[in-house]
Amino acid sequence: MIGDLLQVNNLSVDLFTPRTALRPVDGVSYSVNSGETLAIVGESGSGKTVLNFAPLGLMPTGVVADLHGSILFDGVELIGMPEAA
Repeated sequence: MIGDLLQVNNLSVDLFTPRTALRPVDGVSYSVNSGETLAIVGESGSGKTVLNFAPLGLMPTGVVADLHGSILFDGVELIGMPEAA
């Protein structure tokens, strides 16, 4: 939507460690306008932390996150953006 500060579309996150692979986030979409607050709630282990930390590259040592979908912040696509940017 036009005017959204943050727009997440069909986000899925795959996590890989040397021992396992899993998808704790699958097909999440939401948007937040400037001045709005969004609360993400759910049971322990439901993927809330991964939903918010993986797009920022804040994963524990040894965990690789592969993101699919789109995350627009002020109209700029964050998925696939070089780390230096």
